[in-house]
Amino acid sequence: PGDLPPGAVWALDAVEVPARLRGAVTALLGGVAVVADLTAALDLVAAHPHLRAVTADGDLVGAGWVNGGSDRKPSTLEIASEIDKARADLAASETQVAELSAALSGALTEQQARQDAAEQALAALNESDAAISAIYEQLGRLGQEARAADDEWRRLLAQRDELEAGRMRTVDELMELETRLHNAQQAPMFEAEPVDRQASMAAAEAARSAEVEARLAVRTAEERANAVRGRADSLRRAAAAEREARVRAQRAKQAREHAAAVAGVVADAGRDVAAR
Repeated sequence: PGDLPPGAVWALDAVEVPARLRGAVTALLGGVAVVADLTAALDLVAAHPHLRAVTADGDLVGAGWVNGGSDRKPSTLEIASEIDKARADLAASETQVAELSAALSGALTEQQARQDAAEQALAALNESDAAISAIYEQLGRLGQEARAADDEWRRLLAQRDELEAGRMRTVDELMELETRLHNAQQAPMFEAEPVDRQASMAAAEAARSAEVEARLAVRTAEERANAVRGRADSLRRAAAAEREARVRAQRAKQAREHAAAVAGVVADAGRDVAAR
């Protein structure tokens, strides 16, 4: 609003309005000035076409139009009728305000519920992130243990091969000693032969014992290698299970993120309703 000419006042300044109706009255009387007579109204609108002017006689003037009033004073019955109508309008407005207040209260309650749901979803997301981090750490440990088990298995296989090679050498030596012993037993008897024969028999017996021990060592190495191999396989299966758990956790996290996003949209809508 700008300055008005002398004798004119803004209609809003000339009335007192309850707070609950101020918005409606402001929309109705915005840009309306009260002047003394029709001439003043026409002059005001001519100078300010965007305004409207109303006179004490009830004339309402706008840019290019005039709604004439009347010199006749309203009767008591007409005034009472207008009062009744105003009261009815006021009651209807109050009813509408009550309905809007109830709707707003429900919207605020729903908005709070959605906000709580969003916060719960966010907390669940944080827990899911922690669970996924724990799964990644477990996968790292299992992978490291599986690699260590594979290295141990390969080392034991190499040890077994080495022991097997030693056993084969012992077998070759045993066969050679048994051949020498057989030849000594078949040769003619001489005085020094018993000593040589006993030495050959002792060497053959020692070779047999060494071959048995070598065979046992090879078997032990094989058993240890198989045990380590079984542990490596078990670790791989555990790692596969952890990877599947990680995939499931990621899917659950995505579902919770979607739910949180939906809850956030609903909460924003509730806030918009509350703001209006």
